Amino acid sequence: MKKRVWIGFVAVFITLQVLDGIVNFIILDPAYRSISHLLRPAGEMKFWIIPVTGLFFSFFFTYIFSKGYEGRGLLEGVRYGLYIGLMFALPMAYASYA
Repeated sequence: MKKRVWIGFVAVFITLQVLDGIVNFIILDPAYRSISHLLRPAGEMKFWIIPVTGLFFSFFFTYIFSKGYEGRGLLEGVRYGLYIGLMFALPMAYASYA
């Protein structure tokens, strides 16, 4: 694969992890604390799954774009959106499991 794809993969992964941390540990922290009695104890949570699914998501996000980008306009964008939408299912399911 091209070097640009790997650079894109790393950039997407870092951005995803930083934004995930900001949203979950800063913005949503008060909400999580208010419903903590409904959540699993921290010792039972599988936090390691979240960055692993982030790796898979970041890789396939950049890989699908690099293979599918042909500069053909709207229908190409719709096709890319469909692929990315389908790709969301697996990482989201496992991240929810964590």
